Amino acid sequence: MQDISGKRPTAYQSPNHGRFRGRALSRFAGTLATFAITAALSSAGHAQSGQAAGDSGRLDEIVVTAQKRTQNIQQVGITMQAVTSDQLVKANILQAAQLANVVPGLNVAGAAGGQVVLFGIRGVVQQDFVGSAESPVAVYIDDGYVAANSISSVGLLDVDHVEVLKGPQGTLFGRNATGGIVNIFTKKPTDSYQGYARATGGSHSTLRFEGAVGGPLSDVLSFRVAGVYNRNGAWIKNTSPLGGDLGGEHGFALRAHLEYDPKTNFTALLTVHASRTWTSWGPYFAASVRQVFDAGNNVIDSVAVAGPTGLGTPASDPKHLTMESAQAQSHHGLGNSMTGATAKLTWDVGPQIVSITDYKKTTNHNFVDDDSTSFLLIDTNNNDFADNFSQEIRIFRDKGEFRWYGGLYYLHIKSGVNPQRNWIYVGNVRADDLATLRTDSYSAFGQLEYDFAPKFTIVAGFRATKEVKDYDYSSTLYTLGGSLIGPARTPFSGHSNKMLYSGKAQIEFHPSRDLMFYAGYNRGTKAGSFNVPFAGGTAYPDSAIPYRSETLHAFEIGQKATLFDGAARFNSAIFYYDYQNYQAFNLIGLSTQVTNRDARTYGGEVDFEAKPAPHFAVQLSGSYTNNKVYDVDLGGPSLVTRIAPYTSKWKGSAQARYDFDIGTGNVALTAGADYTGTFWYSLTNYTSTRVPGHVVGRASIGWTDERDLWSLVFDVQNITDKRYKTVGFDLSGICGCSVEAYGRPRWYSLTLGRKF
Repeated sequence: MQDISGKRPTAYQSPNHGRFRGRALSRFAGTLATFAITAALSSAGHAQSGQAAGDSGRLDEIVVTAQKRTQNIQQVGITMQAVTSDQLVKANILQAAQLANVVPGLNVAGAAGGQVVLFGIRGVVQQDFVGSAESPVAVYIDDGYVAANSISSVGLLDVDHVEVLKGPQGTLFGRNATGGIVNIFTKKPTDSYQGYARATGGSHSTLRFEGAVGGPLSDVLSFRVAGVYNRNGAWIKNTSPLGGDLGGEHGFALRAHLEYDPKTNFTALLTVHASRTWTSWGPYFAASVRQVFDAGNNVIDSVAVAGPTGLGTPASDPKHLTMESAQAQSHHGLGNSMTGATAKLTWDVGPQIVSITDYKKTTNHNFVDDDSTSFLLIDTNNNDFADNFSQEIRIFRDKGEFRWYGGLYYLHIKSGVNPQRNWIYVGNVRADDLATLRTDSYSAFGQLEYDFAPKFTIVAGFRATKEVKDYDYSSTLYTLGGSLIGPARTPFSGHSNKMLYSGKAQIEFHPSRDLMFYAGYNRGTKAGSFNVPFAGGTAYPDSAIPYRSETLHAFEIGQKATLFDGAARFNSAIFYYDYQNYQAFNLIGLSTQVTNRDARTYGGEVDFEAKPAPHFAVQLSGSYTNNKVYDVDLGGPSLVTRIAPYTSKWKGSAQARYDFDIGTGNVALTAGADYTGTFWYSLTNYTSTRVPGHVVGRASIGWTDERDLWSLVFDVQNITDKRYKTVGFDLSGICGCSVEAYGRPRWYSLTLGRKF
């Protein structure tokens, strides 16, 4: 079968994609060989020619725990980026979603006008926004897994650093880490009293207060507490006299650590946390879009058109940040929340034994005017929750040339989805869904590192997981007044019981202290699950509700070089992914649906950081990702090949910082820009869902006093006031429109800080 649209080079003949894969793999193998030779000559040559520099001209060492132990990032054979606390503050990164601005290969998908946020890495993305779905990019906070699909409730409060690991990490992390890991580490108690306070004011009534304090309570007890309050006003004008302006939010977060350290071979760390955010209705803009049909009346495209939407209502005006909706309001009285506790016990008794017990409860409530116009058509109230409990026990032993890990892991998740869709125009009825999913996951894992020869190390790991799921779904119709009408469809119950296997095989070469190469294979898996047909949306049969587990075979070669006596770092990697049963998301009318398709991805990444002079630093990073999803069914007579949504072929980031001393302290000037290449926000790859590439710039000027206690920073985000789309959905078949969210406009802020 063949794509009959004839419109885009992204559609190829799909039944023979195996031969295409073979040719692509052959070309990729040649690229690998060229890369290895070039990197060896280039990096080794630079490492030998670097001149000694003073300490003031060296980059700070970055220490990570990507392999469950403390290591210099340059000695870890994993493609990863670490963003330090200092970098987060200087880049004004306050939410986990903003990490995509500074980490190459990390993308953000979402829903609800950007209030639901989902990570993707190297084309591995799950766009399904229902709360019972889990992301293929696992998010951890202080070693505790975040089961909630959306990370919209994850703020970056009192963070020590963030590690982004790319590629399958199933051996040591296991839980749905097909695409990679985003690991957030907060600051822990210290032996001396210290803390900080920061106050920020800015555009659109921005107000933020953040602070932390910690220190010893006794010889064996220490603590750290942190808190933040954040508020910003609406930045989208709703011209309807019945509606409210959109984009405003306010919230708070609290965290407390208590550490017991008797200075023996045992430590215990207890953490409790709570956060909540209140938001406006989903801040969408409506675009006027029409479907395109072929001679057989099959939809082959959708395109933006001038004039009103298919409902006869005017389209929104994102240039001037205005829209018109009688339903959308500034506040809806509900919010997103996360509460939880973690207990980490560590014994150093020859081997190191670690026990991590974690509990999290998350809720996500959002309201959306589905057409985002003044027409009273449909609005949706989404209510999700996820409770997860996990217990991990692991052991690590360093025997010189041998280093090994072993462990057991248990996870229980109870999640629920309760979308309520009000069909105002179609009979004044409400379709009320209820879907609950119970997951129990048991796994055992191990990894061995062996220095089998001078400068050479092999790494082998394996993880076996038993995953049990029980699912129940029902849909009921009510009047808008709340009177029962009857079932909207037959209830559905499902059960799955699967064994999943992940593994790793890698070789590392360390020709010198400042240079390493690695090449390896990783097998990643993500469990299957169940679709939520979604309140009154397009119906599909019960057989389409379950979807299967996915398997990713990942091949990667990389190098890491520290140059010029620590004044520069250059890291690069290339990869090839063979995806079996990729869990591909598509919006069918107004129903979400995940189906299994094969896919392949290849690409590369580079990351360069340097201090050319003691007071001058630069950072450059970039990524290339070539992705294809095969045999996509768009409802026509043929299956087509498409690009996964929210996957940019090119991404890049650049930043420069210069500081100089003045009589009262130090002044720092920072400027940066982030480029996101063209992507589609739908698997259809229809023309209307194409998001053009764009550059977003930022700049700041900061002052610190001579003792590095007081600071004052003026920051500008989106300095050119660029309008760029972030998330969207094509509803051309429903309302002759698409709903699209845009990034924030130019945003100023001024922050006063005090350390103590």
